[in-house]
Amino acid sequence: MKKTLALALAFLMCFSLAACSGSGENSSSQPASSVSSSGSESQASSLTVNPSQPAIGVDKQGDTVVLTIPPDLLDGIDVDSLPLGGDRNVEKRPDGSVTFSLAKADYEKLLGQLRSSLDELIEGIISSEDNTSIQSITYNETASEFVVMVEKKAYEKSADAYSLLALPIFSSVYQAFDGKTEPDITIKVTVKDAATGQVLDELTFPE
Repeated sequence: MKKTLALALAFLMCFSLAACSGSGENSSSQPASSVSSSGSESQASSLTVNPSQPAIGVDKQGDTVVLTIPPDLLDGIDVDSLPLGGDRNVEKRPDGSVTFSLAKADYEKLLGQLRSSLDELIEGIISSEDNTSIQSITYNETASEFVVMVEKKAYEKSADAYSLLALPIFSSVYQAFDGKTEPDITIKVTVKDAATGQVLDELTFPE
């Protein structure tokens, strides 16, 4: 979980730094710590990756998206080294949390980078020397449902199911940055026999 969160935060800081060095056209016109509570285009959400993780705030304000990362998720990151300041898209709050103000286009790029990393994770599972049965893994647009095609006999004799546990971990982080609220963060992993389509396993989180 921590590695996945660190990856997401790394992407987030890259986009923020890029925005800082740009012309300013994609910067928010209001301080990064501000949150709009009016207007039909503003859609705020607060969510948790799991019960043991603090909330990530996602506030969609028209052409700007403000992400609030709580201090517990910033462990190991030198916050004071970030390009702080409302005009620089990054703002440190008194409670230790940090807000990142992104243009909507950069926010979509952030999600795209996370999906690319999910693709790499899946490729790694399939190409692993430890994998004896998994042939393909596909997922839906929200990365909340996965279908795993396997060779039945090899799957039943192997421990390949354990490698699939990385999918719900990554999915929960992706959905958090996508703005899902905690009750809506659900993950389903369905394992099917590639030859017949028979469902061999079905993992649902939370159970």
